[in-house]
Amino acid sequence: MTESSTSSPPGHRILLLARILTVASFMACVVQGFLYATRSTELQERSVQVGNERVNKIARELEVVLERIEGATRRFVSELETGTINTTNLLDRVEKDSYGEPYLLGLTVAYAKNAWPGKKLYAPFFDVASKRMVYCEDYYDYTDPAVRKDALWYQDALDTGERGVWIAAFGPAAGTTYVGYSLPFRNSAGQTIGIVNASVSMAKLQALLGRRFVGRLGAAVLIAEDGMLIAHPLFEHVRAGRRLASVAQRDRDIVLEDFASDHVAASEPRAFESLPSLRVDGSGLLYERQITNTGWRLGVAIFSNELDSNSTEMRRRRIAIALTLLLALTGGLAWMLRVDRLRDLPLWIFVVLVSLLSAGATALNWSWTLGDARNTDSFHDRNDDETVIADTAGLDAFLEARRNESKELHQPEPIVIPTGIEVQSLRFADGETVQVGGIVWQIYDDVRHEGLARTVQFGNLAPDPEGLSFEEASRTRSGSEERIVWHFRAVLRIRFDYELFPFDRQRVPIRLDHPSVDKTVILVPDLDRYRTLNTLGKPGLTDLVLPGWTVLGSYFGHTLEDSTVGFGEVSGRGAVSHLHFDVLVQRHVLTPFLSNIVPLLIVALLLHGVLIISSFHADKKQNTGFSTFGVLETSGAFFFAIVFLHIDLRGSLSSDTITYLEALFIVAYAMLILVALNSLLFRETDAVALLEYRDNLVAKLMFWPIVTGLVLAVTTAMFW
Repeated sequence: MTESSTSSPPGHRILLLARILTVASFMACVVQGFLYATRSTELQERSVQVGNERVNKIARELEVVLERIEGATRRFVSELETGTINTTNLLDRVEKDSYGEPYLLGLTVAYAKNAWPGKKLYAPFFDVASKRMVYCEDYYDYTDPAVRKDALWYQDALDTGERGVWIAAFGPAAGTTYVGYSLPFRNSAGQTIGIVNASVSMAKLQALLGRRFVGRLGAAVLIAEDGMLIAHPLFEHVRAGRRLASVAQRDRDIVLEDFASDHVAASEPRAFESLPSLRVDGSGLLYERQITNTGWRLGVAIFSNELDSNSTEMRRRRIAIALTLLLALTGGLAWMLRVDRLRDLPLWIFVVLVSLLSAGATALNWSWTLGDARNTDSFHDRNDDETVIADTAGLDAFLEARRNESKELHQPEPIVIPTGIEVQSLRFADGETVQVGGIVWQIYDDVRHEGLARTVQFGNLAPDPEGLSFEEASRTRSGSEERIVWHFRAVLRIRFDYELFPFDRQRVPIRLDHPSVDKTVILVPDLDRYRTLNTLGKPGLTDLVLPGWTVLGSYFGHTLEDSTVGFGEVSGRGAVSHLHFDVLVQRHVLTPFLSNIVPLLIVALLLHGVLIISSFHADKKQNTGFSTFGVLETSGAFFFAIVFLHIDLRGSLSSDTITYLEALFIVAYAMLILVALNSLLFRETDAVALLEYRDNLVAKLMFWPIVTGLVLAVTTAMFW
C-alpha cells in the first residue's frame, strides 16, 4: 500500500507540514549554530586581546616604576663620581634622595674596604619607614664572601660593571625578602670603590600591583629569576622568602606550578578554573610577561567576568539554538512516528517526547541562567549612577572629579575619610529587610579632620529603634592619624528585584555616610587593608555563611545623589556622594523548587489524571466515577491548594512585580480553568466536534505539550 493511500488528505497536510518544519528548523539551527561558534571564537579572541592589552599596560607601568628607580640611582652615582655628593653632604643627600621616589624603602651607599677616609667599612642606609639612618657595617661585613647571602645587594653588583643589577633575595639576617637596584660607582682614577643600592618597599610594590595596577581584574604574582616570590596576594609568602613552585605544589595549583617551572614567560595565556595559590576562585586566563632588565616574570590572572562582557548575548544565542532545535526535533518526531495516521501509540509517544523536549529546553534555560551567575557586571549595569571603586587609580579619578566639581561650585575641597568594613554575618529577615553584622573602621587625621565627629552612620537603616547596635572596639594612633574600629549590628531596609525568583541574584548594598551636613565629606574605601579588590575575591567578607544563598562577591562603590539642601560651607551644594559596600548573592534554587514547583507539578499530574478518566462510555464513567461536578470540585480543591501557596510566596517576597515563579502559578491557574472548561463542554454539549473526537483524545494528548510549552514560553520571555 502506498503512502498516499494510507493518509487522509488532512493527514497528508500534517505530514507535509512536519517535513517543512523539520527541514526549515534544522537549517535555521545549523545557521544559528555556525553564527554562535563564529561569535564565540570572535569573543574569545577579543577577550585574549583585551587581556593582553591590559597586562601589557600593567607590565609597562611596573617597568616605568623600576626605570624611575634606576634613573634616580644613576643620577646619585653620577653626582658621587663628579664630586657633587661628597663626604660633607653624603648623609644629607642619602636622606633627601630616599624620599625622592614613592616606592623606595631607602638608599644605601656602601663603600669598599678602606675607601671611606678613616673607616674600614662605611655603608649608611636611610630607612624611610623609621626615618632614621642605619649603618650596615654595624651589623655585618658586607664585603665578606662568607655572608654573601646577606650581601647580594653589594657583592653581586660589583660584577655588573656599569650596567647595574636588580637584586631579589631572602636575607637570613633580616629574616625577610628584599628587592633593590644596585649600581657601582668609581673614584676619579676609575676604580670601583662601592655601590649605591635603592631598596624597594615590598609592601608598596605589593600595593602597586594589587591595588593600583590589577585591582578588580584578578590577582598578580611577581617572581624573581630563581622563582622566589616578589609580590603575591598573601604577603606572608613574600616576607618568608618562599618560592612560587613550593607554594603552588602545596596548594595543588597545577597552572601556577607550570608557570613557576618555566624559565621564560609564555606567549599565550593559560586558562584556569581556579588558582588556589592566588586565592582566585573563578575561571579566567593567566597572562605572563617578562620584566625588562630584571629577569623577573609577572603573572596576571584575569577573571572571565572581566574579559567577557557578552555573556548575556551568548546565552540568548544558546536559547535561540535550543528553540529552533526543539522545533526541528518536533517536526522530525512527527515525521518519523507518522502522526498523520492518527494511531494512538505513535501519538502518545509523540506528545510524551515533545513534552520532555520542552521540559529539557526549560531546564537548559535554568542551567544557563545559573551558570551565568558569576557575570557580576550585570549587577553593576543596574546602577547607571554608580561608580565602582576597583583600584586606587579609579579612586583617584573619582576624587579628582569631585574636587573639580567643588571648584566649579566655589566650595571648599571635599574632606576625605578612609573607611573600611568587614561583614561577618548577613541574614535575610524578610523580602526587604536584611540583618548585617561586622566591624567598620575609619582613619582620622588630627589636622585634616579637625572638628569632625568621629563616627559613621548607615544610610539605608530600617526605621526601627533597635535597628542599630554600634560599639567602639579600639583606637590606634600612628603619628597624627587615629584609626577607630567599631563593632556593629544593623537592620537594613532594601528594595530587591525578585523578578526571576527563585533564580534571582541580589545586590545587598550597605551604605556608609558621615553625619556632617555643613561640610562636604566623602567616605572612601580604605583599600590598603584589603588583600584583593576583585569582586569575585570577596573583599571585606570573612567566611560569610548565608543559609539559602551563595555569596558571589563584593565590591565598593560610590553613588551620587542630587541634593537641593545644604548648610554652612555646602549651601546650595550639588551631588552628594555616598559610599556603599555591596555584597552579591545568588539564591539556592533547591528549597523554593521543592516547596513550590514540585507541588505545582503534582497538581498538573493530577489534573491530567482527571482528563484521562473523562469518557462518554457508560462503563468507563461507572468505573471511574467521572462527572462534571466531580471535575469542578476537584479543580476547586486544587485551586485552593495552589492559591494558599501563592499567597504565602507573595507575602514572603514583598515584590511589586510578577516573579517568574508566580508566572508558573498563573500557568497552573490557566490549566485549571482549561480542564474545568473542557469537562463542561465535553459533558454538557455536542457542539465542539474536536472534544467528541475519540472520547476527548485531543485534550488528553495536548495537556502536557500545552503545560510544558507555556512554561517554556514564560521561561524564555523572562530569562531572555
